[in-house]
Amino acid sequence: MNYPTYETIVAESYGHFDFTSIGRKGKVKKRIIFRQTSDKELVLLALVDVRKDGTFDDKVVTDNGDRDKILATVAKAIRFYTDKFPDKWIAFEGSTDARTRLYRVAIALHIVELSKHFIVRGALLNHTKTHPFSVGVPYVAFFIKKKIE
Repeated sequence: MNYPTYETIVAESYGHFDFTSIGRKGKVKKRIIFRQTSDKELVLLALVDVRKDGTFDDKVVTDNGDRDKILATVAKAIRFYTDKFPDKWIAFEGSTDARTRLYRVAIALHIVELSKHFIVRGALLNHTKTHPFSVGVPYVAFFIKKKIE
């Protein structure tokens, strides 16, 4: 992805990356969270807005006019995280159908470049197994792992 990204503040544990979206609606604090699951190889990724009271919201539509910069920032965080933890699969899905569709389209647009550095898989509605990512398939969840070169 050749888009500009936001500067991030990385937690010492690599558990989250904070940044500020700057756009037509002002400054909005955001956090990219990597949360370990009970499966030692699987980490869940979430992108959330940080409210003034410190709580998180993953359903709000910020509409700050910087979607591509935010997605590029998430991609940068994934690269950084997987450089530190190359054995981890990162799983994510949209908190709404529209967000899931946005992620699917963004991955499809950049699948050639992504595939050079990552294994990219998708899961269908039943989530019972993953498949190599193919453009046009209605995945509802996505899985990314760094390729060991």
